[in-house]
Amino acid sequence: MATLSLERPGYQRRGRFQQSHEERELQRGLRGLFQGGSGERRGEGRGAKSERAKDGRSRESVLKVINWSKAQRSARNQANYIARTRSGDDSAQSLPLENEDGRQFEGKAAIDSELESWNLLADRNNRSAAWRNGGSEDRQYMTTQAALNKRQAAHLIFSVPAHAGGTEATLKMAVREAAAETFGAQGHRYVFAVQTDHSDRPHAHIVVKASSEPIAAERSRQLRLGPAELEIVRRVFTEKAQEQGIDVIATRRRERVQTVGQVLVGKEPLRRNQTRGQLYRAGLGQQMSIFEKKAPAWYARHGEEYERRQLASLEGVSLEAGRGGFLSRVFSRTPKPLPTVPGAEGRLNRLLTSAYRDSHGAKASFLRMHAEAPKLATWTLNNHPQAFGETTGMTVSGFTGRGLRALSEPYCSGLVTERAASSEARAMEQVRRRRRRERQRDRDKAELQRTLTPAQIEEARRGSLHQSQQEARQRAQVRVNREVRGRGNQEGPDH
Repeated sequence: MATLSLERPGYQRRGRFQQSHEERELQRGLRGLFQGGSGERRGEGRGAKSERAKDGRSRESVLKVINWSKAQRSARNQANYIARTRSGDDSAQSLPLENEDGRQFEGKAAIDSELESWNLLADRNNRSAAWRNGGSEDRQYMTTQAALNKRQAAHLIFSVPAHAGGTEATLKMAVREAAAETFGAQGHRYVFAVQTDHSDRPHAHIVVKASSEPIAAERSRQLRLGPAELEIVRRVFTEKAQEQGIDVIATRRRERVQTVGQVLVGKEPLRRNQTRGQLYRAGLGQQMSIFEKKAPAWYARHGEEYERRQLASLEGVSLEAGRGGFLSRVFSRTPKPLPTVPGAEGRLNRLLTSAYRDSHGAKASFLRMHAEAPKLATWTLNNHPQAFGETTGMTVSGFTGRGLRALSEPYCSGLVTERAASSEARAMEQVRRRRRRERQRDRDKAELQRTLTPAQIEEARRGSLHQSQQEARQRAQVRVNREVRGRGNQEGPDH
């Protein structure tokens, strides 16, 4: 793989790490999974045919994003955290940080000065549209992530197994070269530190500035770290670790012998969940969980339709566009607007008529949530209006829930019954999801059986059996250790 730099032909603007044609070809198919030869991919190295060491332990490296931060102070706090220079940290355990220029510095004052030179936006200059358009009541319930607009820093961890033979010096050299080739080559500033004294996996913390520094005539670009970009960066880090003598590899999940074996015996899915998992990866799953927890009766009635709208929005399609046949679309009637009445109800009706395609359904959904969680319903209408129905695209902001208690009271009488029904509905939904997972595993198994040869399938089954036996031995050892500790506690210190 070519160097990730501005001169690279396959590079795309806006901070995206672009895969080369060679990498895409090497990722296709599963037939090369078990084949030997010298055609290894970057980050796999020689001997990558076995993802595990001789004793059965994994050789995989791990690169993951811990979090993204929008607040100006967050990047500084993260840097002090990885350097162990916070107010409550032991000064004897502090670590030096190293930046993109190779300069090392220690102490809280030096770290704060370095992060100050990043010129991150102050919170007052990074307000989101929801915060600017919202009232004082709305801002009171906003989280920092909702109140701020632009991501300003990313916190990543790169780790290797303890048995891989890496030392603090070799891991630091690998991270230094890999970070320079990936983030530094695109103009992103960063600091990192290596920690080897408190985990069974030596690891490096990296804090990267999300906006790149302008290079020549290039404008500043925003860093993107999706699954494809992370995979490329992980391979670069792994290759640099291999050059330092660390016995580590980087393979994808579906390329591992043990994973394929687990899929073939029906214990693991080949792919992640494509519904709720997709929503979580898009940042929508947390809001979904809040609805399910704070408004269970509303979620039991409207949650499934809400998830369908969210998935449709991710795919860029409209649910209404695909409903009905030709005649139903030709003779469909425009939904009647809500009646014009005085007071709080009239204010709500005018807003819903303008903001929703089905204003009557949106009103019923809103009032049902308002009966359970009034503040949540008001916040949702202003910041997440698609929860109540398909919107017209009009921006909703500044709406308050004053005077709506009387409107939502008719929905309060049946809440106890509906909550009990929602519990039963959730149990049935869990059964349906389990059955869907089982059907998906059957399809994954059939796909692998069509793709792999009988010899490859047999090798995967042996790998799965070895992994199951190893896990059983580990569970037995845990039980023995627990029994030994229990007998020691019963005998007491005198024995």
